[in-house]
Amino acid sequence: MTLFPSFAILTCLADGRITPGVVLAAVTLGLLWFFVAFVGERATFAGRRFFILANGGLSYWLLLTVLEQWTNAPQCKMTFAMLAYPGIVIAPTAWMFFVYRYAYGVSGRMRLSHRLALSLAPAIITLAALTNGWHGLFYMAGSAPQPDLPGAPIHYIHGPLFFGAAAYIYMTMLACLGLLGLGAFIARPGYRLHFVILLLLTLVPMVGNVGYVLFDWSIFGFDPTPFLFIVVAFAYGALILSNRLFDLVSVARQSIFDEFPRAVLVVNQQGKLLTYNSAAEQLLDLPPDQRGAQMVPWLVAALPTATENCTAPLRLELAHDDRLFEADIRPVLSPLGELRPVIGWTVLLEDVSQRRAEEQRLAKALARRSAQLTAAMQAQQEAETLALRDPLTGLLNRRGLDRLITHLQDQPGYSSGLGVAVVDIDHFKSINDTYGHAAGDQVLVEAAAELRHCFRREDMIFRVGGEEFLVLAPNLPPPAIVTRLQAARSALAESPALAAKMPGRRVQFSAGLAQWQPSDCSLQEAILAADSRLYQAKREGRNRTVGAEV
Repeated sequence: MTLFPSFAILTCLADGRITPGVVLAAVTLGLLWFFVAFVGERATFAGRRFFILANGGLSYWLLLTVLEQWTNAPQCKMTFAMLAYPGIVIAPTAWMFFVYRYAYGVSGRMRLSHRLALSLAPAIITLAALTNGWHGLFYMAGSAPQPDLPGAPIHYIHGPLFFGAAAYIYMTMLACLGLLGLGAFIARPGYRLHFVILLLLTLVPMVGNVGYVLFDWSIFGFDPTPFLFIVVAFAYGALILSNRLFDLVSVARQSIFDEFPRAVLVVNQQGKLLTYNSAAEQLLDLPPDQRGAQMVPWLVAALPTATENCTAPLRLELAHDDRLFEADIRPVLSPLGELRPVIGWTVLLEDVSQRRAEEQRLAKALARRSAQLTAAMQAQQEAETLALRDPLTGLLNRRGLDRLITHLQDQPGYSSGLGVAVVDIDHFKSINDTYGHAAGDQVLVEAAAELRHCFRREDMIFRVGGEEFLVLAPNLPPPAIVTRLQAARSALAESPALAAKMPGRRVQFSAGLAQWQPSDCSLQEAILAADSRLYQAKREGRNRTVGAEV
């Protein structure tokens, strides 16, 4: 068999047959075209051009593979194999650039070095293959069909130029592995698994090609590498699309982004608006269908430059066209940490012109009325000082208790008895220290609510100290008070609001009881007796009531 290619393409195409390999390759090619179009239309991501170009090279490679399997003549099979080399070289080269841009979040135009690599390398290697008949260094003598039957696959004897081309392709794939390995090493912890998955996917076609070259692995008689490359392309495409489609969280985020009342803009390092929401369209009069191409020069000028690598949020006021905007600028951090910390910015923009004008008018009004406001504040402070209720819980406070004691001691209606209960939250300081004072305030509010709920309307409840409460229950015997306190204790321990604020923590309280009879002692003495029993309850282990027998 001659090692020169045959350029009688129509003759080669006319002499063909349908084989399982042809069907598989044709179906795979159709799926690849559909999938690349689907991803390219719906997803905007770093390295998108190289992703499409790499899959274009794969498509061309696979198309020539279909033709190689279709034709029966050995010379035609070798011709289609040689003509496939532009795709064979472009696919891994473009894939290397895609991996770099996608994994490292690099955007921008295609550089001259990229263009040279994507044009010179395929041209040189293809020329070496097509001129094999003169030098015999790509496919060597002895390359022939095995077995010697019509349509049988060619068994190639590879020469030094072939191995040189293979070395270049392996170099691009090793570069992919190196980029992904470096990314996995330096990435933030939450992104490392993503890099490892991409690295393992990139190994798949390399393993397949090594098996084909060294061990004659094949799929229906031809090189498995393009098929494995397509599997990797599908996997990458699925990873890209998974951030945008069929994901409830992503859809919810997009919905929040679109409906957020403030203008939100995402800007890359080149100053282009990658996306913006409806509020931004209305605020800046932006077209809704030109994302990725729009620029707002006066806003871009306020952003940090790429060399500054500013990772701290900024809040600026920007003047433009007699309008004043407040811009909250937040950097978008790369998963690669310090190597490339910032890959763009999210800008929250708000027109504050009217607000600032209102603030200035209000400031003038406040200045004119400062004397009246000062007097009003003093009067309010006096009213709060004299108030009888605790502002946090709404219960009567100690001033209210003093006034009520004077009133009760003169009332004959309570001569038959007054139940006294002093209640103290257990380990309240620990709650404040562990969960903060806001949680402590919530405990006091819930305790007050449960005490109000469990006692009668005529019973009086006071907050007399930091975490201490007092209950005065007219004509209510101690056993009944114990029952109501236990109901409040159980409800407080199971409070959903406290469980949400302090998971795993059950709030408890201790209580001491006394009974007041006007003929026996003063009400103050009865309160002191109840307070003494409260401390007894603390000593006995807390979360209990002492004094039911009085």
